[in-house]
Amino acid sequence: MHMLIRRVARAIAWTLAAVVLLAVVLYVVLVAINWRDEAPSAQALQMQRIIDDRPVVGDADNAYVFLLGLAVPEDQDPLAWGRKRMAFLDAFPGPAADDADFPGQDHDFAAHRAPSTSTLIEACREPDQACLDELEHHPESVDQWLASEGWLLGRYLDLIRLTQWRESIPADARVSFPSYAPALDGQRLLLMTSSGQIHVPRGGSSSAQRSARSARASVTMPQHLSPFSLGCSYSSSLHGRPIGRKGSGRPAQPR
Repeated sequence: MHMLIRRVARAIAWTLAAVVLLAVVLYVVLVAINWRDEAPSAQALQMQRIIDDRPVVGDADNAYVFLLGLAVPEDQDPLAWGRKRMAFLDAFPGPAADDADFPGQDHDFAAHRAPSTSTLIEACREPDQACLDELEHHPESVDQWLASEGWLLGRYLDLIRLTQWRESIPADARVSFPSYAPALDGQRLLLMTSSGQIHVPRGGSSSAQRSARSARASVTMPQHLSPFSLGCSYSSSLHGRPIGRKGSGRPAQPR
């Protein structure tokens, strides 16, 4: 019995010694690997200075903050959620580092869109003939899209009025990035609206009518307002194509 106990104790002792020795070896290897670490290069230091010297932009003036909250449901404040998500990015990784998703929920566009709207968006992902054909044969689809998502167009108009952009630079590759799809959909809806493709019916919602009027007025604004202004490549291409009203025979010209 005593011999068995001594053997078990000896096995435990050897196991512990092996674990400690392995930890020491790993530590020595790490020290050796990092022994000859090079100092940051001049380019790296310059990049860090550029990051550190970026001008401070208030949340209410920062288009990036507004983009972070752009797609929250219609009854929620995009700026308030943008601020929460910006704070999340700045603090990441935090206590809940395993959860890299943004706080809050975005509107589920795919689940709420009519089939005609989804077909229109899919056809107009590129400013090509397929998009023009869809607009030509189903002009009412634009009206239906505006009636259901006029609030997104209104938010997009608020976004492109912001002239400053300051991102949060992540320190962790797991962090989430904002979705640009809702902004691009807002841009498409603006282009179709300002190009004369839309005519809100009298029975349309007041918010949709307000968004349409704002969209038509927006084409007189400068085109360098934000990264999502009408100067983007998509809008430049689409405005150069013949998308006037059906039967007009004239291309829509940018103003």
